[in-house]
Amino acid sequence: MRILFALFLAACTADKPVDSGPPRMEKTERDRGMELCNKYVERVCRCGPKDTCDLAKGMPQGLELHVELLDGQKGPLNAKERGFTEQSARKIVAACVEADAKLDPASCPR
Repeated sequence: MRILFALFLAACTADKPVDSGPPRMEKTERDRGMELCNKYVERVCRCGPKDTCDLAKGMPQGLELHVELLDGQKGPLNAKERGFTEQSARKIVAACVEADAKLDPASCPR
């Protein structure tokens, strides 16, 4: 009976597709993310209060660290580390875009 159960489990799990996760973060995506975050910082520093400007400068710096990790400048990454690093980098870019969208275009034009 155990053998039949083991064969049944093996047959059921063999058909499941392997989840490879989101696509790798290509260099063009990383460069575009850096550009978006730098433009946000430029805009908020031009129009916003100094403390907001100082805080915003950390976003591209954090993204730069992730880009260096992904480029292998800090050593090799295994697949799990690469996935977490890419996910975190994408969250930083999303935060830059969302923060930029919240700026009032009347008082802080693009």
